[in-house]
Amino acid sequence: MRRDLTFVVALIVLSLSAPAWSTAERDDDSNGSALEDGFFVKSRNTAQSKRSEGTRKGSGPANPASYPTAGLKPGPCIGAGLIEINQGPQGAEVTYCPADDKPATATVTVGMVRSAFAALKLPGSTLSLQPPDGVTLVNFETNFYTDDTGAITKRVTLLGQRVAIEATPSSFTFHFGDDLKLDTTDPGAPYPKLRVTHNYLRKDTYRPWLSTTYSGRFKVGNGPWQDIPGTVTIDGPKQRLRAIEASPKLVGY
Repeated sequence: MRRDLTFVVALIVLSLSAPAWSTAERDDDSNGSALEDGFFVKSRNTAQSKRSEGTRKGSGPANPASYPTAGLKPGPCIGAGLIEINQGPQGAEVTYCPADDKPATATVTVGMVRSAFAALKLPGSTLSLQPPDGVTLVNFETNFYTDDTGAITKRVTLLGQRVAIEATPSSFTFHFGDDLKLDTTDPGAPYPKLRVTHNYLRKDTYRPWLSTTYSGRFKVGNGPWQDIPGTVTIDGPKQRLRAIEASPKLVGY
């Protein structure tokens, strides 16, 4: 293992040819420059660039083996190593990137966004009941619906980039509390439309609730919107509903 690491370090040091040193010489603002051969050279300051000018032209440093190297550190390339070449008291930073890994901003993948989507604290939809006040009749069409149907936009940061995630209710599961349920894309509607109803067959106290399934899309920065694979389902709060039997009552004329 030590022999392999020594070989890699030696290869990186010996590969600092004339183009790399010429780029470092031009890099007076210390921002660094990327080269086609996969090197990223960053001078510490302008004074050091001028002071080392004599060794950077032509065929490179006169004696590169005399420059001590530091341990590998994170560099501008993903998974790259940073090797410090000490040229006087200031030194220069040289990073070697693999052939398929250039200095660039890391890419936000769909998998990363999908994980962030699943971790969002999305609200559960509130279930509304009619008749109101939590009381209905046995063998009566009790009406169910929700008004929580709008899209929700959340913003997260992934790999240092701003990502907008939009979650939209796409389907609903109405749990009636008597072991029966209804899966639908219809959120229901208030009376008199009666699009989602349920009849309770016996008097009892029930705990109906609504599960909302969200579909999502995202965009990175000002980029285009893209669909997020999969969905996220959130349970809403349970409601208290009493089903009672109607009793006939004689009234006077």
